[in-house]
Amino acid sequence: MTTVGGGAALAAGDGELAGMPGVTLPLVCLTAAAAGVVRRYIAQQEQRIRRLFSQLARQQAERERELDRREADLAQREEVFQRTRFTTELRVRSAYGRMDMMLDELTAERAAHQELKAEYDELAREYNEVLLESAGALPAEVHHPPVAVGQIGTAGNARGPRRIPQRRGPRPFLSVVDSAGEYQESG
Repeated sequence: MTTVGGGAALAAGDGELAGMPGVTLPLVCLTAAAAGVVRRYIAQQEQRIRRLFSQLARQQAERERELDRREADLAQREEVFQRTRFTTELRVRSAYGRMDMMLDELTAERAAHQELKAEYDELAREYNEVLLESAGALPAEVHHPPVAVGQIGTAGNARGPRRIPQRRGPRPFLSVVDSAGEYQESG
């Protein structure tokens, strides 16, 4: 029921206001005006609350989009980090593998070097013994000209030292023993 309809029903009724015809119309107008003011106030408050709610909803949606963007950024960074870490670990393992191979090769080379050095020292020792034995077996009056190591003739022979085909590696640095007291130095 409206405010004017309610005021008219009061005026037409049997109540106290029915006896006062000049009071009913202003009361109805005042009630209608008050009701209109209250309705406008309620409508304004409702619009204000709706604007606030829509603004809050926009802010919330914007925050959600920003959080989603940050989350996607972090996920991408984490993926890049994981790939980088995986690649780095592979490179480190590869480097360690190569170092192990090089250390194994170095150990093998050292062992081969020690073996060759021992063989060289043994050959030099045997050569010195042979020279000492041959120097002791020669008669004192026979004088031979000096002969270089590996040379078949005298020092005047222009062909140089004789090559020994079964030998490996460089020639040893040997010196000719002129007397029984000298020994060869191995290099």
